[in-house]
Formats: sequence, C-alpha cells, structure tokens
Amino acid sequence: MAIITKRGDDGTTDLLFGKKADKTSTRIDALGAVDELNAHLGLARIHAEQNELTEWIDGIQKALINLMGIVATEPVDFPQYLEKGYGVVDDADILALEKLAQDQESEGNTFKGWIRPGADNSHLTAQLHVCRTVCRRAERACWQVELSTKAPCLFLNRLADVLWLLASAK
Repeated sequence: MAIITKRGDDGTTDLLFGKKADKTSTRIDALGAVDELNAHLGLARIHAEQNELTEWIDGIQKALINLMGIVATEPVDFPQYLEKGYGVVDDADILALEKLAQDQESEGNTFKGWIRPGADNSHLTAQLHVCRTVCRRAERACWQVELSTKAPCLFLNRLADVLWLLASAK
C-alpha cells in the first residue's frame, strides 16, 4: 500500500470501520496529541538506559496504540471494535499506573512543588517532563471527544502523574 493515497486531500481522514472525520475535529486533535506523546516517549526511551524504565515505556507505548484505536472508533462502532479483538485500555491498565505511583511515593518520591525541567542537566528527566505536558494535552483533548468509555481519559490522567514522579525521581 502506498503512503500517499490522496484520500485526505479534501480535509478529512479515515477512522476505523470506514468512517471519516474532518482533520480539524476534536477526535483527530486527540489522536494527534496521543501520537505526539508516543513519539516523545520514544525519545525518553532512547535516553533511558536499558532497564525497567525502558521496558515500562515500551508497555506504555503499546497501551497508547490501543488507546488510539479506541479514540479512532466512534461509539456506535465500539462493539465491532471489541468483536475484532482490538486492544483496549481498561481498569487494569489504570490500576497498574496507580500502583506504580503508590510504589514511587512509598519510596519517598512525592510531589514537592514545582521544578524547572532540565535544571538537573538530564536529557531523560527533561524529556519525561515534555512527555508529561504532552500527556496532559492529550488528556484534555480526549475529554472533548465522545468516547465509548472514559478509560482513555483516566489512563492519560494517571500517566501524566506517573511521568511527573518518574521525572522527579531521576
């Protein structure tokens, strides 16, 4: 399949199950913000040493792809999305983020006030803060979209908190 299809030359883009949306719609804005978050996480992954953080980022990136599938599906088509076996973001994913935040906090990594990203001269922590801010934008954008479930919004909310803790811990 060629990358240039010209199907979007009319200002629309494809959603799942044959639907289309204006490129300026809130749904496409949300998809773009999540896609941007995924790309920024890729940069954080490069700066992280091969360790638990790298594996965690990989898992989050996989979850974001599932999340994008949910956002790219109109609620009327969500049963079909599930029937096809596409991945979801659900309560278990949200609880995993909450547990990670609790683990970080139990290790003494808590919110201690605002910091200046990059002040520690670490590419990784600065990139994690970029991820956090893009994640907050993605969350706000997802709240503006009619979704079949609130799980994507809640996941992004928890993820931004965890990104703050991880950036502060380094």
